[in-house]
Amino acid sequence: MKPVAAAVEFVGTIETVDPVAISTPARRAEGGKPVPAQTERRYFDGQLQETLIIPATSIRGRLRHTATRLVMQSQIETGDASFKVADYLLTALGGVVDAAAVRRAAEPSDDADGQDAIIKDGAVDLDRQQALRQRNPIVSLFGSMDSSVMSKLHVRSAIPVEPLPPGSAVIGAGSRANPLNRDPEIFSSGVGFFQPADVQAFITANRTKVDANKLETESERLVKDARGKRKAGDKAGADNLEADAKALADQAKAMSASVGGKVNLQQPLGGWQAIPAGAQLRHSMRLERPTATELALFLATLFSFAEYPIIGGHIAAGCGRIKADWSVRIAGEIVGRVVIDGEGSCAITSEHPVLQEAAEKAAKHVEELAAAIDVRV
Repeated sequence: MKPVAAAVEFVGTIETVDPVAISTPARRAEGGKPVPAQTERRYFDGQLQETLIIPATSIRGRLRHTATRLVMQSQIETGDASFKVADYLLTALGGVVDAAAVRRAAEPSDDADGQDAIIKDGAVDLDRQQALRQRNPIVSLFGSMDSSVMSKLHVRSAIPVEPLPPGSAVIGAGSRANPLNRDPEIFSSGVGFFQPADVQAFITANRTKVDANKLETESERLVKDARGKRKAGDKAGADNLEADAKALADQAKAMSASVGGKVNLQQPLGGWQAIPAGAQLRHSMRLERPTATELALFLATLFSFAEYPIIGGHIAAGCGRIKADWSVRIAGEIVGRVVIDGEGSCAITSEHPVLQEAAEKAAKHVEELAAAIDVRV
């Protein structure tokens, strides 16, 4: 299909309405410290500084899953359901490449309808690749490693207007609350929900578990101190601390066993860092040579994302909500504006015929748009 523009660019800002907490496999907590927020080294006023960022992968992944959910949900609601797991994996993740798939792709096949874009000797079947782009615009927009389809949508990381050094991150923690603290009246004998004797037994058991946890923590501290003494050559001091640590650990184990387990209802949760609320970040996206369907689908995805504009994790702790304001450019000219208000709505304004038509189709003809997309493998 013929593209409607050489490129459509979205250039503007993202603002964090709530703290935004993002963790990737590359960033892990160490030594009991909170999971660190994502950072990059960027130039600000000619100085290279480390700053908190929202990585492109988080934004891109959220939009891709939103597009997939939008299309599949629409098809389910119109009665055209029954998807396979592989359908979702291809569309929402680009497929999953494994050794067996690579071997199958390298072998001759009589299956004329197969969807693998990779064929013998690692060559790419361009005709099949283009067919996949046409029938599944989500894969065309976001790409597929499994089918060697390059993405048309280029998403950049969101970088603060002013640097946000790692020390400015919000430290999230908290605990799983004991219901006695959260709602003590429900456990009082006067309410009548529970038997008084059972309530007292519960309180005693949970207090014992808390005390056992404290002993475990102290035991771990002594073990750490013992390592330091041993490293410094104080073998006798290390042996004494290790003996004390073992005694505390044994005592904690016995206390926990006496009340049926070591897990108490009030426990600390893993800590995490987050970009603080109110941060302004520069952001841009570029859509290369989109067809009319691809552009309309992308705008429909923004409409759907705006209903629940969440990025990252720890959503239950009040994290993730953003708002955004992008200028839309075609051939270097600003032709419109997209605003996600952070409160559930998205506004697209433009007098440019290409953008205007795509926005109208995205807002008013989502069912028709979704029905024309084949997300089946």
